[in-house]
Amino acid sequence: DLARIYALAEGLSAVGTVERLKATAGSPSLSLDGSANLLDAYEFINRLRIEHQAAQIRKGEMADNFLSPKNLSRLERAHLKDAFKVVQTMQESLSQRYHAGHIG
Repeated sequence: DLARIYALAEGLSAVGTVERLKATAGSPSLSLDGSANLLDAYEFINRLRIEHQAAQIRKGEMADNFLSPKNLSRLERAHLKDAFKVVQTMQESLSQRYHAGHIG
């Protein structure tokens, strides 16, 4: 959703999260560092999700998106926390920019 909002703010027609983040990098809406951080967070979270789903499929289970943090290594948990912090920071920034939750 963050990538979609940045692309809309810049009037871009890019489709897909990665393409939107790359297209808005360095724009008035999203700094180069902000884009790089969001791309890293997005790619890390997706890698964990895909690895989790692949393991489920190998076990003959139905793939889902629930990955228990207790099944991650200490390093993966730390990186996941950092990824979530990046997303939270960018969400808060957009909330302030667009005064989300404020009426009038």
